[in-house]
Amino acid sequence: MSHTIIDDVNELKNAAKDYTDAQIHYFKLQIVENLSSLFSGMIFKIILTLLSLFAALLCSMALSFYLGNIFNNIALGFLAGGSVFLVLIGVLFVIKKNIIEKPIIESLIDLFFPPKPNTKTDE
Repeated sequence: MSHTIIDDVNELKNAAKDYTDAQIHYFKLQIVENLSSLFSGMIFKIILTLLSLFAALLCSMALSFYLGNIFNNIALGFLAGGSVFLVLIGVLFVIKKNIIEKPIIESLIDLFFPPKPNTKTDE
């Protein structure tokens, strides 16, 4: 059997097609992995947020009743408790870029573009 150039070209074409198909499959798997990680993280954070809100609600009610007993007026206690939350909202609004936006952006960048191990920089 003689091996011709046409056979070599056909083998090369088949190998290139197999490689391309494998790369497409690999990228699809990467996308599924990244999206799965994103959605599971979102679900965890939603559950954590809901539980935190429930805890904050109970703590704020306890604080309001406590302050109401101190002021001898439950309405003033709730007004003071609500004022604490208004101050917290103001503080969060002022520092939202560093505390909220930046970590979210960085975590999404790390999720979709993870740092490559063993990268060498020119010194």
